Amino acid sequence: MKIVAESSEVKTTVSTEPSPLRDRLIKIKQGLDEKLGRYNPGELLSWWIAEDAFELPDETISKLSLAGGALKRFFQAANTLFYRHSWIQKRLEKKFSPHYRLLNLAQIEAIPIMPRPDVILDRRWQPKFVELEITVGSRADTAIMAEEYGLAHNRRAGLVKSYAEFIKTHWPGKNLALVTAPHPFFQDLPDDAKAFASMLRREGLSVVVLGSENLPYLRFDGQRLLLCRQQRATQGLPIHLIDRFIDIYEIAELQHAGLAAILDAYLAGVLVDVNTCKQFLDEKDWMALFWEEDMRDCWRRELGEEYEQMLRDLIPKTFSISREQKVELPGGERVPILKLGDIPADERQFVIKESGTSTTASGAQSLLVLPEMSGREVRDLIERLLSSRVSYIIQEIVDSPRISFTALDPYDDRLITQHGARIKLSAFYCDGKLIEIRFVASNAKLAVNDQDYVVGVVRY
Repeated sequence: MKIVAESSEVKTTVSTEPSPLRDRLIKIKQGLDEKLGRYNPGELLSWWIAEDAFELPDETISKLSLAGGALKRFFQAANTLFYRHSWIQKRLEKKFSPHYRLLNLAQIEAIPIMPRPDVILDRRWQPKFVELEITVGSRADTAIMAEEYGLAHNRRAGLVKSYAEFIKTHWPGKNLALVTAPHPFFQDLPDDAKAFASMLRREGLSVVVLGSENLPYLRFDGQRLLLCRQQRATQGLPIHLIDRFIDIYEIAELQHAGLAAILDAYLAGVLVDVNTCKQFLDEKDWMALFWEEDMRDCWRRELGEEYEQMLRDLIPKTFSISREQKVELPGGERVPILKLGDIPADERQFVIKESGTSTTASGAQSLLVLPEMSGREVRDLIERLLSSRVSYIIQEIVDSPRISFTALDPYDDRLITQHGARIKLSAFYCDGKLIEIRFVASNAKLAVNDQDYVVGVVRY
């Protein structure tokens, strides 16, 4: 499905009339439902269905592909800088529980293997990493759509095969557990984990899902993490690797029964997390550190000139919120952050987000759009955030091209046509290689993925 930039006029039309397009989409719905039922019986479609995979400009795909190596190097550099500089440790380390510090000091060399940055395309279709996610969801749905739209071919392995081959190559014969648990804000993650596990078993991996039903049966015996058949048992299936479908704070703050055993095993070094349990690597503040003038030479040394320049193009200008901070406006002028409320709203093209992993940072819950606020509201907000116990960042807005799309609502088979929709991508990487791209478009909000949105994958 080719997409082209259109006007920003927001318009939605709905049709229930029979048509060839509606018939085709209903057949796609049936195919997706069959796959969901095969990999996770009982799961039903919950997203608007696209007619086909989306197509992006070749230059966009090329930049996203090359970005994988730069992103891997970025996490390596961030990991190095954290242990080297005590002031970075002080700035990034959460103090809510001593478990955060223990997790940060465990498994020193580990970096995320499968990050999934959130990407917004700018008006020139250039990709911008607005988030560097290392708690990765939406895997099974993305892989199922790739299969349905015929993207599983010889030119690339795709999400499931690439992931499975990496695990089998680096940890042959080991047991993998996908860790998930109910969360009011992410109710789809248990289904995501169950379906993804089924797809990985198809590729020959030994994988179990750890959820609310069996998390309480985990035991760490001092040497191994075991999944037992009952709570008081002392023998069970050894777990060597985990992959989190929950946030780090849920392990650090022991929010579910059984997580204490995971924490102990990880701290003992006998359990590997595919994307690490390091809290400090999951901080948005790294993007602000990347843009600090005093750190420019340091980043160039750690990244190399090629990757440093590539990341300057990929990461939007981001600044930490502190009383002394100056923020660069679109025209290049730098103004004190406390003066942002005094400038016109159309020059205040920034969003504010909570940095890091917490119950209030996830899922764009903390996103605040400054052009939508009055000057007084901006001033009051910044003063309030300056006295907060948690850290926040301010980031330039990336306003994507607006597109039109037609999709099927799976609940009632209505055809929904939207004009003026914004685009968001989730780029899946495995060990620096681009393996899949999830596509979301909506005209509901700047955050895009809150409601009324089409979900698809990108053909490349």
